Amino acid sequence: MIKVFNTLGKKKQILKTIKDKTITMYSCGPTVYDFIHIGNARTFLAFDVIARYLKYRGYKVKHVQNITDVGHLTESELAEDKILKAAEKEKVTPLQIAKKYTEKYYEAMEKLNWNKPDISPKASEHVKDMIKLVEVLLKKDFAYEVDGTVYFDISKFKNYGKLSGNTLEKLEAGGSARIKKEEIAEKKHPHDFALWFKAPKDHAMKWKSPWGMGYPGWHIECSVMSSKYLGQPFDIHGGGKDLIFPHHENEIAQAEAARGKKFVNYWLHSEYLKINGQKMSKSLGNFFTAEEFISKHGAQLTRYFLISKHYQTELNITDAAIAAAKEGFDKLKNTVVAVQHKIVNSPKGVDSRVVKEFEKHRVKFIKEIDNNFNTPGGFAAIFDLAKDLNVYEGKAGTLQAGLDLLLEMTGVLGLVLVEDVKVPKKIKDLVAKREWARSEKKWSEADKLREEIKKLGYGVDDTKEGTIVKKI
Repeated sequence: MIKVFNTLGKKKQILKTIKDKTITMYSCGPTVYDFIHIGNARTFLAFDVIARYLKYRGYKVKHVQNITDVGHLTESELAEDKILKAAEKEKVTPLQIAKKYTEKYYEAMEKLNWNKPDISPKASEHVKDMIKLVEVLLKKDFAYEVDGTVYFDISKFKNYGKLSGNTLEKLEAGGSARIKKEEIAEKKHPHDFALWFKAPKDHAMKWKSPWGMGYPGWHIECSVMSSKYLGQPFDIHGGGKDLIFPHHENEIAQAEAARGKKFVNYWLHSEYLKINGQKMSKSLGNFFTAEEFISKHGAQLTRYFLISKHYQTELNITDAAIAAAKEGFDKLKNTVVAVQHKIVNSPKGVDSRVVKEFEKHRVKFIKEIDNNFNTPGGFAAIFDLAKDLNVYEGKAGTLQAGLDLLLEMTGVLGLVLVEDVKVPKKIKDLVAKREWARSEKKWSEADKLREEIKKLGYGVDDTKEGTIVKKI
């Protein structure tokens, strides 16, 4: 029985799918004008883990994630279209910018052993669908046009604010300080939002519509593409906490007003990421792209670090936190190498009693992650199994069963602990020289050889089963 914390209702609920053993899930993807940052990567990996785990628990998962290559602006952002600005800077077209950074997004996420969603629709390829939805909202009197721009009238949607708590009454009480006077002047309510913008004559990305040349508002794309590929309602909608308002609130308003039925059953949101306790910001000099972080720390350690804390709790990146993550991840990798060597040097056979003890860790793993995808609890079960494997001295079959279980559980979380490492002849020769030096008790020479091997990117561990060589 899987439980999830649903932002809609602010409580943990049993996951009940629309169709038995099938999950329909939509998660908000990148706006492709630049490289994704490490906070983006954390959110994208959170929903990768959720999709992987649901499949592990026997669900058929249909995962859709959008690519925002147009229509990402709100009224207050009109002065700076980031895609157009990037295109101007790099002297290419907006769609070339979008193509470039979509590819860079996939490259970064694939390094992190991310499973690409089943469908990755682009906003620019669904503008006709967006226009149709706007037409429906106008026909149903949930929207109105002002000189080529179409706004959603939030006063007409009675449940506005049910996700974020920002009801019409609270918005009115809070004032409209963030909204420009010229925008307020043409709206019925200061917080009405644009479904379709009238495009300036020199705007590089615009489409023909019943209201003239223009382009879609930000929120409309997700209401359109999610329902197109998953139906309405669908099971899970995910994204970062920063999208709850206004983006996800406005998605609900558009979709439910147009179609007269519930949009999504479960809303899951990931928490913020901080650097040394501060919000990540280029101006503070603590901004990291995912590529930069991967280059510095390695792809698998980056993945381990980003998923090791619960996705709905704040993650603070510090040198100490990364060092602790490296220590933990190295323990798992070293366990695998050590157990593989013990298997080779242990007697054949299986101790079924010990295997049953190992299996208890799988039970704990499932119990923990069934509870709102609690990855820290899942890792606790993994490390308990690793501890048991490290102390067990017995039959090879028992060790193999335990190792298979360890790789199964870490694999569910997308971690790769077994690499096909081919040790070069030069390294093998250095290892042989070091073993000779140790046999002759020439400890100083052995230490120098260890350092030489390390500089070449390999490590050596001395165990009673022999010397283990590994890539570092």
